[in-house]
Amino acid sequence: MLRSLVGSEMCIRDRYQRRVRGQTGETMPLEPHPGHGMVPPMHSLLQAAVKELLELPGQAMFGAPGIGLQLAFSQEGLGVHTLKQFLEEAMAANRKKEPIIESGNKYGVSEDFHSLNGMLLLHHASSSRRVQALEPTDRDRATAFFELMLSNKELRNRNPLHPGPLDSCILGNLMNFPKHIFGLPFGSYATDGNEMLSLLLFGYKARTESSRVMWVGRGPAPDNIGWCAQRLGLEVEQLSPECLDRRSAAGAACVLSSWSQSQTDLSGVADWAERSGVGLHVHLLDGEWRDILSHSQPVHYSLPVGIASISIESGLFNCAYAVYRDHQ
Repeated sequence: MLRSLVGSEMCIRDRYQRRVRGQTGETMPLEPHPGHGMVPPMHSLLQAAVKELLELPGQAMFGAPGIGLQLAFSQEGLGVHTLKQFLEEAMAANRKKEPIIESGNKYGVSEDFHSLNGMLLLHHASSSRRVQALEPTDRDRATAFFELMLSNKELRNRNPLHPGPLDSCILGNLMNFPKHIFGLPFGSYATDGNEMLSLLLFGYKARTESSRVMWVGRGPAPDNIGWCAQRLGLEVEQLSPECLDRRSAAGAACVLSSWSQSQTDLSGVADWAERSGVGLHVHLLDGEWRDILSHSQPVHYSLPVGIASISIESGLFNCAYAVYRDHQ
């Protein structure tokens, strides 16, 4: 909850900074486009074939016939009936697969325990400060969602270490949400923002065999970026935006910058990183993510090609997400 409150404060601060930058003529962040985005196709037939090949093991393990309904995220929000229909269809497909033996209070437990556990979790979720801060209509809808999920033992007791078609279907729909907003074809999720950031930095390090990352910004990199880099044995080199014309990012594992950093042109940083043949990673803070979702209409972005990946800090969502251009 503290992280959620901090995110709200950051959201207000970022909006103020953007208004100030607009009045003083300083660099503005990437501008959103109205309407829903889309998950883009791969740039070539070969890339599409590789993507399809990499998805075959997952399709064989977690895919199931009979799942046709997609969750449509809209300005009006998701209805309880639509979610119930989606989950029933996913559960029916899940039962067609062979059962996976797993622990976690799912087997050999009385129905009374399942009922009591569901009621306790429902009370805990619906009485949280985050839910109580919602408008009455949204609060009632959220409580109905919780009741739908927590009163069913098949939905409540899920172990992501033993995923099945049901888990794959729900997570796939959730990851499609940031894919549509940022227009990047691949996505993943993690328990929190630092874990997501660490996974991506590890991937850049393994792919490039470089132990150096470059932070482009007016001030030093945020603490969490420095800590994640340190635990991975990565050195963070700081570079001011004015020095881009005099330096190259060649040899770095990746370039790092923020979404709405004052006086930093994210498009310019992305073009500079692309010319150096290095991917730009943007770590989106919770307040910045809330700012994107605070528009009165759905929006999406056309990102510069140089932005190779984006990680989204947890806070508004209980998990962290990432989207990126390629599977590597």
